Amino acid sequence: MRQASCPPCVLSALDDRGVLHTRFSVGANDTTGANANALRGPIQSFLDGIKADKVHVIAHSKGGLDTQALAQLPHDFEILSLSTLSTPYLGSVSADLGIIQKTAAANKINVGADPNGYAADFIGTITLGFGPQLPGHADLTTYGRAGAIGFGGGIGAIFSIGADANLNGDQELQSNESAGFLPIPVVDVDYIAIRSWRVVRTFASAVILSIEKKRFGLQQRTVLTYRTVLAGGPRPNDIVVTVASALAQGTNLRTSPNHHVNMKTAENINLFLDRTIPLGQ
Repeated sequence: MRQASCPPCVLSALDDRGVLHTRFSVGANDTTGANANALRGPIQSFLDGIKADKVHVIAHSKGGLDTQALAQLPHDFEILSLSTLSTPYLGSVSADLGIIQKTAAANKINVGADPNGYAADFIGTITLGFGPQLPGHADLTTYGRAGAIGFGGGIGAIFSIGADANLNGDQELQSNESAGFLPIPVVDVDYIAIRSWRVVRTFASAVILSIEKKRFGLQQRTVLTYRTVLAGGPRPNDIVVTVASALAQGTNLRTSPNHHVNMKTAENINLFLDRTIPLGQ
């Protein structure tokens, strides 16, 4: 079972292994708490239909956090395993900077280090409406995850796969490495991907320090002050989630040579199934 859309090859992998499965879509921009509540009923209905009371969950990205939140709620079924593809267990600095970027303020001032101006470049770029939005966006931040409760409590086993988009290891992101990252073709697709890949590679966090009204001569402007914190070295990532964040929970199975979107492959699903099918026997 997994959350959100799923490529045909993934469903075929489940069918080929004789796995009874279904999939659910919940609010991409809703909080983990809201999504946990939204998942509870459909999972129970699915299990009732096949006369079962145990379930394996395969989740992509925020779906893993939603499932962990579900495990904290009262429910009448057992989550035997949670298998996650690039779930940001430690959050993502791209979410930190995304909230700063989308916050209405005349001035955004960074009081932290910004080598090569990557953070400023990210914040100064038009978002085109892609990516998570509030309130769920806040659950993906590094500071939001630092305050999260219940890392997997009530889940029998957790298996995780991360991804590294830099396929050729040249420490730059090429157009072939970001292909398919955005849902529709846009002129600046390569630039939108690389600006995110660079900040995730470079920074550990970006936290808003204050939002206040300040007067500049006769004009009053809203000023947002934030601080970026360097990661201390290049961090492999899938354009939005570091490998370290994706592998911070459970048994690490692999680092997949993909970006965040195209890592939903039959190969990765079969790695999960190799571990999870025996758990139900």
